[in-house]
Amino acid sequence: MKSINSILLVEDNRGDARLLQEMFKERDTVHCTLNQVESMMAAEQHLAEHAVELILLDLGLPDAD
Repeated sequence: MKSINSILLVEDNRGDARLLQEMFKERDTVHCTLNQVESMMAAEQHLAEHAVELILLDLGLPDAD
């Protein structure tokens, strides 16, 4: 099984984002980079500049029509 090295978290709730970040720390994912943005626009900008292997997306974002 291939390991995941880069994750983009698209989440506008800081509490939820923090919870996920702590979960990844507990799982000892030192080799994994977790980047967090707060909107779909910011996610699009991030993806235009960086490759990611997994996207965790909050489907209730205000700009996620």
